[in-house]
Amino acid sequence: DDLRKKTPDLKIVEDQPHPIDAAAGHLVRTTWTNNDQSFCESALLLIHKGDVFIIRSSSDADHLSTARPVFEQVIGSIRWQ
Repeated sequence: DDLRKKTPDLKIVEDQPHPIDAAAGHLVRTTWTNNDQSFCESALLLIHKGDVFIIRSSSDADHLSTARPVFEQVIGSIRWQ
């Protein structure tokens, strides 16, 4: 919602459950423009044992092919103890 307030043309391009191990999770991917430049963000919201975690990756569209694999690697490495 905070991002939507700053960028009225925000588009949600993916919105789906994404649990990791024992944590409830939700993955949201968005796009928007600012000063004629396109941006993308991936955000994973996790709830584990009553704690909330948000892992985000934002980049301009030109660097999405670099940013997304790093984001996927980070969220793929999450292990709960």
